[in-house]
Amino acid sequence: MHFLGRFRILSKILGIVVLLCGIGAAIAWLGVSALSDLSEKAGVMSTAAKRALLAARANQNVIALNRAEFRSALDPRDDNRLAARDVINAQLKQYQERFDEVSQTPDEKAKTLLAAMRNQPIPTGQTEAQWKQWLDANATSAEQYAAYAKSLQR
Repeated sequence: MHFLGRFRILSKILGIVVLLCGIGAAIAWLGVSALSDLSEKAGVMSTAAKRALLAARANQNVIALNRAEFRSALDPRDDNRLAARDVINAQLKQYQERFDEVSQTPDEKAKTLLAAMRNQPIPTGQTEAQWKQWLDANATSAEQYAAYAKSLQR
């Protein structure tokens, strides 16, 4: 107690106030740094959620493409085939836009996986480019068949 006895009461009170201010400042700095870290991670999570949403929507485009293909194959009348082709073109355009937007990720591992996915054969054994060529050729042959069927009806 001799050490504290040498100081006046005002000095002791000011010392305690300064000590508590220092502790408060340290706690405030810790809180602010933790919140900034949390904000950064929330931003990353938001970006990942947007990419996941775009990927899910691209998946819905693929399902719509599949439905349109079957629609065209099951009912090859001109009006149905042309409507299915319009649906295919619209869905393919949306799919391409969404896939390109998902591909703009800063994550190098995701970029590698997306590039591999673009060149990976789909269940029919074709790459995406080969599938698009097949789709165009199939639509052209369906148009040729429809023209041939009309010529036979005359």
